[in-house]
Amino acid sequence: MSGTSLAMGNTDSTLGNYGLQNYLIAINGTGTTTAMAFTFSGTRINGTAAFVMTSQLASTGGLFPSSGSATITGANSTVLKVTVLGDENAAPGSQVQLELSTDGGNSYLPATFDTWANVSIRI
Repeated sequence: MSGTSLAMGNTDSTLGNYGLQNYLIAINGTGTTTAMAFTFSGTRINGTAAFVMTSQLASTGGLFPSSGSATITGANSTVLKVTVLGDENAAPGSQVQLELSTDGGNSYLPATFDTWANVSIRI
């Protein structure tokens, strides 16, 4: 595969015990994810959640993004706001910011800061 950009879209896919529905992923030639949204389901999360990128996910060459943000909306009006502060090479506490809302995103609990290593083993 080669070119300056990549776009994928579909209505339904199955990956092992996980399912993706209505997904869209677009990446430009500089490694910046310009659009991403999908609904996923699986036994590990015991249901369905929706992922929406709210600002572009960009990479500076690490395994994980170095900037960008997304929201994940789950059951019972829960929303997780994920803000990328740096890739895995950034100092601990400067990699990922997580904010949880239990009222549909109207208010959030105090932010927690984590490393990509810790976040990636939870998903």
